[in-house]
Amino acid sequence: MEKYVLTSSSFSGNVVFGYVGGFLAYFHNNASMNQEQIKWILTHLPLSLKNLEEIRSKIKGKLEMIPPDLSFDAFWEAYGKKVNRKRCEPLYKKLTDAEKITCLMSIPAYNSYLKRMGNRAKLDPENYLKKEAFQNPWSQITS
Repeated sequence: MEKYVLTSSSFSGNVVFGYVGGFLAYFHNNASMNQEQIKWILTHLPLSLKNLEEIRSKIKGKLEMIPPDLSFDAFWEAYGKKVNRKRCEPLYKKLTDAEKITCLMSIPAYNSYLKRMGNRAKLDPENYLKKEAFQNPWSQITS
């Protein structure tokens, strides 16, 4: 199953679409939306990957493919700073799938932020998870 996540600054959380054979097989709204936003997403529900591409230009947000592997090992490899694995693994496993998606997808933006800030020291993965640093809008932070 190919999964895509929709995020936006106009609501908190995310919406996940899953496709099998190019057609919608899974839909999960894990976002806090107003009635107008809920109505819009339901009336424009992308029933195929083609429809998903069509609404990409209509949305005020990001639509990204979800990494197929949400395991702790996928996080551990993607994060790169391998410190305190035994303390990190239970923290990661407590996250919901939606939080794991956000966590994995925020790593590149976090790494870019660190680079923009003059190679600022990277949080230990335990603190990244404990403090929910993956919820920060890293690509929007300038100082």
